[in-house]
Amino acid sequence: MRCTGRLSILAFTIITYVIGLFIHGNPSTSLDLVLIPVFSLIAWYSGKQYDLVKFHSEKDFLTKIYNRRYAEKIFPKLKSKMERLNKSMAVFLLDVNNFKEINDSLGHDTGDAVLIMLTELLSKTLTKSEVIIRWGGDEFLIIAPNTNQMEAEKIKGKIETCLLNSERNTCHIAVSIGYSIYPDQAKRIEEAVMLADQQMYKSKIQKKCNGFVPVS
Repeated sequence: MRCTGRLSILAFTIITYVIGLFIHGNPSTSLDLVLIPVFSLIAWYSGKQYDLVKFHSEKDFLTKIYNRRYAEKIFPKLKSKMERLNKSMAVFLLDVNNFKEINDSLGHDTGDAVLIMLTELLSKTLTKSEVIIRWGGDEFLIIAPNTNQMEAEKIKGKIETCLLNSERNTCHIAVSIGYSIYPDQAKRIEEAVMLADQQMYKSKIQKKCNGFVPVS
C-alpha cells in the first residue's frame, strides 16, 4: 500500500503550520514542542485512512492485486498511450480449470490458497509493465502494453510453462488462457474481454479441463 495520502497530508500540515508561524509570529518554544507532534500525528492518521480507502477501492481483498474497478480505470489510459505510440496491447483472460471441483473436493480455504499461489506465480512470471487484475472468482485479467500477437503467444506459453514446472503447484493446477489484441481486434475493454473470453473458452474445451486431480 502506498503512502501517498499520509505523506501529502503530513507535508501540507507542516507547510501550513510553518506559514502560520511566519505570518503570526513564533509562539513559545514549549507550545511548539506540543503542537507540532500533535498536528503531525493527526495528519499521518488522516492520510493513513485515505490510503486505506484508496487501497481497498483498487485492490482485491484476497490476492492483493488490482480489482475490476481498477481495470475500468486504467484501460482507457493505456489505450490512449498505445494510440500515441502507435503500439498494440494484449488483453488476456485466464481461468483456473476445474476450480469448482477444487473447492468441492478440498474446501474453499484450499481454493483461496490456489488463487493466492497463482497470483504470486503470475507476479513473478510477468513484467512490471503487465497489469494483473482479479476479474472475478477464479478469472484473472492481464493487460500487456506494447504487445503484438506473436509476443502475446510467448506470454501465454510462459504462464503455462511456469505453472507446469512450479514446485508450489502441488494440486497440478492448469489454466485456460485467451487473449485479444488492441486495436487490431478490439476497440473497447468490453469488446477486448469478450474476445479473450471466447478464445479462453475454446482453449478450455480443447484441453477438456485437464489439470487438477481430486483427492480420493
